[in-house]
Amino acid sequence: MHEHLRKSLDQSIPEQVRLKDEQKRAIVAEAHRRLENESPSRKPTLKPLIATVAVVGLAVFLGVPYIQNEIGEQAIEELAHADALQKVSIPGENLTTLINAIYVDETKEMIYSDGKRIYAFDTESSTKEILVDGDENISGYEVAANESWIVWKQEDVEGYFVLNRLNGEIRNIPDELHGMRIEGDQLIYTSVSWGDVWLTRLDLTTLEQTRLYDKLQKMYGQYAFGEGKLVLGDPYTENDPNQVPFSVYDLQTNQKIGSFVFPYESVYNLTVSENRVFAELYNEGDEMATLGYVDLTDGKLYTVETPDFVTYAVYRDVLALSTPETSSNTVELFKIKNNKTHALPVLAHIQERLVRPRFTPEGILVVNVENAGFYSMYVVDANKLD
Repeated sequence: MHEHLRKSLDQSIPEQVRLKDEQKRAIVAEAHRRLENESPSRKPTLKPLIATVAVVGLAVFLGVPYIQNEIGEQAIEELAHADALQKVSIPGENLTTLINAIYVDETKEMIYSDGKRIYAFDTESSTKEILVDGDENISGYEVAANESWIVWKQEDVEGYFVLNRLNGEIRNIPDELHGMRIEGDQLIYTSVSWGDVWLTRLDLTTLEQTRLYDKLQKMYGQYAFGEGKLVLGDPYTENDPNQVPFSVYDLQTNQKIGSFVFPYESVYNLTVSENRVFAELYNEGDEMATLGYVDLTDGKLYTVETPDFVTYAVYRDVLALSTPETSSNTVELFKIKNNKTHALPVLAHIQERLVRPRFTPEGILVVNVENAGFYSMYVVDANKLD
């Protein structure tokens, strides 16, 4: 009977409230106790169905303090983070167009391409501006942008284009590039020519190119940069193939900061944050990744206790995880404290599936909404989640 009463209690409380099992048991038990002790000298005259209704009614009454407390806590948490969350909807665009949208911290714009043009959408005024208008096919995967520069690749056109947003000048650079990213006035990309692969830095103000490192001599595909640092995977050592070595360089001076090791067999998705190098770590037989980081101050590896996740993004101590659900996954936010994750309720009320979490250099999280009817994005200011 108690199980039936608990189900009835579940149906009677607000949908957004989640009472713990021990709270439910306490409410139902107290309801029984009060009914039984209310008139001990009288014989019970209530029929089972009426008695059940009476118990449930009293249980709901007794549960009010729990419900008020639960609603109060949720309201306080949501209110505290309300100014950190913004929904961005761009009419007429779809997920394919927006999945690689770039948020520019300084101008609060979303930069994206629909395949023929490159747009800037102002997230404050909801106005859209055409930055590049052309008939050629522009892949959203090959666009890099910040407040001063737009770099893009057009199909069937040799090289790539650089737009100076300050004066409107467009330059064509006759070079092949892959995986480009902008940091300040520097463009970092992978160059490929006649079987040779290397990392290149281009000064966008002077167009001076610097060949950084031959990637074929490094761990191919494993590199990241941020906060003025460049992280490159080094070749596996013959003596210990179960470790992944990497080196860190100063992006401006090209000087080596140090050599470090991830003591795991496989490493993916390198990220630089607060003098730490984060990564998804795997050993043979692992079904899910372990999230860990090497602190560049002491050179030690630290692992973070997380729920199962598919991918991650991190900014300082704010962590976004794509966590598995019944048949899919969605993005949740956490705070890292003492290398443990503590859930943040910022995105919890969103019913749509959220995909592709990424942080900007200044801590703005961007996630895309995957929905059959419309396509939007959410931006979260991690600096307001203290």
